[in-house]
Amino acid sequence: MARMLPPRVTPGLPSHAEAWLFEMIRDGLGSEWTALHSLGLAGHDRKPWTEADFVLIGSGGVFDLEA
Repeated sequence: MARMLPPRVTPGLPSHAEAWLFEMIRDGLGSEWTALHSLGLAGHDRKPWTEADFVLIGSGGVFDLEA
């Protein structure tokens, strides 16, 4: 089971796809993986605020997964 940060989906998350992916990532990846959910990004060319849906960190690399 992957380590999830935060450990639970935020209540009221409007994206069913993100909630589904949260469970799939948590239960489908091994304990060597850490997943950051809804990671705020420091800057964007056109938006005042943006976030990465999931950042997966493990022995295979670092991956950004957008739902």
